[in-house]
Amino acid sequence: MKDLNVQFINGSRYLPGIARPLASYKRYWGNRLFTNLTSVVINVKLTDMACGYKLIHRNLYEKIDLKENRFGFEAELIIKALRIKRNNVAEVPVKYFPRNAGEGKKLNNIDAFKILWTIFKYGVLRFK
Repeated sequence: MKDLNVQFINGSRYLPGIARPLASYKRYWGNRLFTNLTSVVINVKLTDMACGYKLIHRNLYEKIDLKENRFGFEAELIIKALRIKRNNVAEVPVKYFPRNAGEGKKLNNIDAFKILWTIFKYGVLRFK
């Protein structure tokens, strides 16, 4: 984190340099939509807001009052962290091997609406 001079590091499955399998086109395009919406709302370019690999400095984390407990958590965390300090994020490529439902994948279609609501609630309406 010190080398990158940021307090928030977000993993990205879509940065160049790492070969990765694509699990589902529906999930891929859904993630692209959520990532682009989040990028527009906070005016910071992201490539993969839904990647589960995140590293956040304790000082920044303690300033964020998190409310979400499912997939909206990632959007809430990114939006609130970057509202505290803009351009305080770096993305790093990560290796990723997709899982299916039998292997523990929990995302379902209703979660997409919950994620959209989270982006709207914290990004547009600026809930605390």
